[in-house]
Amino acid sequence: MATRLPPLPPKPSGPRGHAVVVNAPWRYLTGAHQSVQAVLSIFDEVHARIAQTRAENRGTLRQEEQELLRAALVLTSSGLDASMTKLVRVALPRLIKQGGSAKSRYDNWLKTEVGKEGAASKAIVDAVLSTDATAALVDAYVDVKTAASYQGSGDLTARVRDLLCLPSKLVSDAAIVALDPFFKARNAIVHDMDYADTSDSSKRRRHTRAGPATLVECDRAFQLCAQMITATGTRF
Repeated sequence: MATRLPPLPPKPSGPRGHAVVVNAPWRYLTGAHQSVQAVLSIFDEVHARIAQTRAENRGTLRQEEQELLRAALVLTSSGLDASMTKLVRVALPRLIKQGGSAKSRYDNWLKTEVGKEGAASKAIVDAVLSTDATAALVDAYVDVKTAASYQGSGDLTARVRDLLCLPSKLVSDAAIVALDPFFKARNAIVHDMDYADTSDSSKRRRHTRAGPATLVECDRAFQLCAQMITATGTRF
């Protein structure tokens, strides 16, 4: 049976028609979705070839099969990071300009930065001295919020959904927390090469990846990103 990702939902539109602000993050998301599907298609080919050499098409997947599933998880993570970072970078300055909660969050951040004991950061000083201080300060704020990759569901909540003031009825806590297994797998691969016990270098056992579970984890990540982008599109 083919290991196929469910399709992404239709590209979102805003209340006034096409939401231009979502174009770039949606392009990143669809590109990642296509890349991951390509890896999963190769996984199917390799799995079929290996299955021909086995008496039964069962048992733990071989190393080359496992590595392809790990690659699919990492590529999905790259798509999540790229699309969500782009979404924040494009949408947040516009939301701040609109006013409301996004502007209040920005104002509070700026007051904290300016009021720090000692001197303001170089980024703040440079922004104030620029020819367009207002835009430069917003850029500095966006840079801070998008500097690191997203390491877990808490990051997606604080640094995407809440930062963009997206309502929980459109992007629920449950949908975000459901990505915890995905992040656990992604972090194990990226940070520890998927070794099960990194405290003992003599132990070489790695986490076992399975096709169905990997497919579910990748799909959840893609669908949540699509929800985030769609919810943002409703703001413009």
